[in-house]
Amino acid sequence: MAITNNRKQGPENIDFSTILAPAAGIDFSDKFFQASGIGRTRIKNSIGIAAGLIARAKIKQTDLPSYDAVMSGKSSDAERQETAWEAAAEDAVANALDRVQWNYDVNSVSLVSDQSDDVQTFPNFKSFLEKLVEIAQTAYDNALPIDEEFATQQAEAIDTPELVRAALNDFEPNLIQLGWV
Repeated sequence: MAITNNRKQGPENIDFSTILAPAAGIDFSDKFFQASGIGRTRIKNSIGIAAGLIARAKIKQTDLPSYDAVMSGKSSDAERQETAWEAAAEDAVANALDRVQWNYDVNSVSLVSDQSDDVQTFPNFKSFLEKLVEIAQTAYDNALPIDEEFATQQAEAIDTPELVRAALNDFEPNLIQLGWV
């Protein structure tokens, strides 16, 4: 935000049409913007990249060709298509992050189970990241086809730590406030 007279401008004084103009050509009806938690993130990321508010380095590298396609007005169909099992992993991480309690007073994060009222608390970034990677990997593995040979090939194709780190970009302010990044 621009600073005037040593005070930040309020939203009422920001010309959002200028900020959002670079995203005007994005076709948000493309199936890349699926109706799920990851779809919301992709919409935010597309606008952020187009407006220069999000660095490309913060985006999952395997998704960049699809972002480039939809931002240039092309269909993402021509680019790498995300598998249903990878989408299941991304959705599981997004769902987990929706259930996180940020405990700033004790520099920890609590995760409420989606199947019970159990709460697991993580005292540091490493343990939290490991749990999210486990959640992603489990969802991915559970969504894989039954064909064992094909499933093994697909399991080697995913980088769950990168998938989780990309999802955590939305929570960077929380992680900074905890002193974890």
